[in-house]
Amino acid sequence: MKKKGRPENIYALYKGDELLGIGTKKELANQLGVKISTIQFYHSPAYRARSKINKNRRILVKIEKD
Repeated sequence: MKKKGRPENIYALYKGDELLGIGTKKELANQLGVKISTIQFYHSPAYRARSKINKNRRILVKIEKD
């Protein structure tokens, strides 16, 4: 049964220049074996500020739909 309401956002998760996965936050968490809150943290300004100098940091990027 399909959920009503807004569709879930799709994200791309990178580690440095390497693409780790594409999907919803829940799907990415399942692929990596981490909590959804961990995936959400990768998208936060606090994480970006803490890991600014680390070139291998994980970055969560929202994929815009047309």
